[in-house]
Amino acid sequence: MEALNGGGKKLKWRDVVKIIVRTFGLPREVLESDWFEIELPEKASVTDLTQRLNSEFPQLFGLRSLAMFINGENVSKDFKLHDGDQAFFAPVVGGG
Repeated sequence: MEALNGGGKKLKWRDVVKIIVRTFGLPREVLESDWFEIELPEKASVTDLTQRLNSEFPQLFGLRSLAMFINGENVSKDFKLHDGDQAFFAPVVGGG
């Protein structure tokens, strides 16, 4: 993206990706929201998303057994995020 400043000089905007974060169960109760949008630098990874969320919502990562999926799939921490990706957070449940 480019924009012009007051002197007509071109400025480059930092490219970002917008990620939709959806929460279920206890994470939803903790954040008091079932979804929100977050912007990250282009080429951000799942690790970058996790670090950003941890800094903004430390109460979320204080929960035990929290599962995260990107677009419904379990991906590695190095997975590169794309504009419009959806991150899902839910408590891990077990049965017997």
